[in-house]
Amino acid sequence: MKRILKKTLFLLLTFFVWTSCGVPDQEQIRPETGSIAIRLQSPQTTERTLTPVLDTVISTYDISGTGPEAHLFEANDIADTMYTTTGLEPGSWTITVNAKNASGTVLGTGSTAVTVTRGQMTAATITMGPATGDGTLELFVSWPESTLVNPVLAVTLTDLEGTTITPAVAPTVTIIGEQASYSAALPAGFYAASISLNDDVLSVWSKIEAIRISPNEATDGTWNLAAQDMHSLP
Repeated sequence: MKRILKKTLFLLLTFFVWTSCGVPDQEQIRPETGSIAIRLQSPQTTERTLTPVLDTVISTYDISGTGPEAHLFEANDIADTMYTTTGLEPGSWTITVNAKNASGTVLGTGSTAVTVTRGQMTAATITMGPATGDGTLELFVSWPESTLVNPVLAVTLTDLEGTTITPAVAPTVTIIGEQASYSAALPAGFYAASISLNDDVLSVWSKIEAIRISPNEATDGTWNLAAQDMHSLP
């Protein structure tokens, strides 16, 4: 009888110690998580004939995500275009990516919304667009002396869809002697520039250039014309 009583007391004591240490309740148990497989791709663009003096080759990516209840993840300097992140809280996540060159300059950015499901891998594709911010377009044209009476430099910009773009701030056009310059601030992106040198309303030279504008960078184009480069001269 004493042996049974001792055994009973031992079991009660063991239970008391175990419960005093804290039994994990349902709220303390971490719910099952999910994963995201991210695929990164660059936009399909035509070759640019005018670009900033900048390394435009993507070297690495910085990837970050914001999820439910302010959960976060971050992965920097990823060299591959495929990246998988695990252990994510189920729910809606926003994934943001910055593409960088070898010097760490941001060349492009992209983002997408993803719903993470418990116990599942969710695929997401992010197409990189131009980095945000403004750059400048600087164009310079010169011509032989005494060939133009009333020189005019006209520039028309269009986006990749062919829509005419009007800079938010009026471009600066300066003509001094036999030289003309054009300067405009533009959002980062890809454009076509139709450039025309006129004598009053008569076009004497024209060119179309595909250009790339990068944040805080200048994209330059210079043409020093000879008489044989110009047409419709008297």
